Amino acid sequence: MQGSKGLDYALETAVAVLRVNTDRRFQRFAECALPLATGVAKRALREVGVGPADVGRIVVVTSTGVCGPGLDGELVKSIGLNHSVEREVVSFQGCGAGINGLRLASQYAVTHPGRLALLVSVELPSLHMHKGDTVNDAILHAIFGDGCAVAVVAGRTARNAEPGSLAVLDNRSWLVDGTEDGIKMTFGDNGVSCTLSKRLPDYVKTNVADFVEEMLGAHGVDKGDVDFWALHPGGHRIVEETRKSLNLSLEETEGCWEVLRDYGNMVSATVLFVLERALGQHKRLRENGGGDGRGLQHVVALSFSPGVTVEGLLLKAMPSVVAQPNGQR
Repeated sequence: MQGSKGLDYALETAVAVLRVNTDRRFQRFAECALPLATGVAKRALREVGVGPADVGRIVVVTSTGVCGPGLDGELVKSIGLNHSVEREVVSFQGCGAGINGLRLASQYAVTHPGRLALLVSVELPSLHMHKGDTVNDAILHAIFGDGCAVAVVAGRTARNAEPGSLAVLDNRSWLVDGTEDGIKMTFGDNGVSCTLSKRLPDYVKTNVADFVEEMLGAHGVDKGDVDFWALHPGGHRIVEETRKSLNLSLEETEGCWEVLRDYGNMVSATVLFVLERALGQHKRLRENGGGDGRGLQHVVALSFSPGVTVEGLLLKAMPSVVAQPNGQR
């Protein structure tokens, strides 16, 4: 997966954003999301040495736009996929939807050896910028950014696993009771609105540790065995409270801070950008002999969606389901 700065605002100017209605915002989503996602998807397929004909399922994830015909069908044509390809859409599930989408892609790959699933996460929150009068509005517009990430997911056996690949060992979610106010997303006159409760960091802090312990414990993995933590960079307090809950050092969350600094919160695509860094580090360690040439052994990714729902992903350096993302901003 590669990341690069590019599409900062999907609408022409900040002034234009403040003046358009919801219909125009969603129209602009269709105009901008398709070429962005098409380019990143083609690059992802090219980098792993496969073609559109190898893809049996496409999973499209977004919370910042709706259109009909849907983006999933349009991507089938623009990427050049077979018109019989399975199509899944994960919509309006916020920042946790990237991991949710990986679950759908992995499920297909496990049951269809030799076939690929393509995960496309494209988010354009700049479309929904408006002149708000609350602190929440000001903070959200400051930290959110546009982005797209694509993962090519394949089922592999121990015999034919790609060297250097990381396998999806676990992918799970947990809906936390009594946190409905934590993340609220609505449609309104200004497009999609998101309201974050002041209590959200506390919800994260009090629930993440047990969630991670249960996920790791199911596979006999200790927290100390995790080489890379891909925490969703939803904002400074979200990363900090997650880090403190898991008793991680700043160094262990360096990739999260880099993505937040360079790209902002790109909703569902954000955690995939952090996973890109995990894959890059894994490759460098293998090539340079780090970790006895094995690279990273365990990677944990975490993100959050309305509910509040905690989404978790556990990767292991073993041949099973291979995730190789590609992203661009």
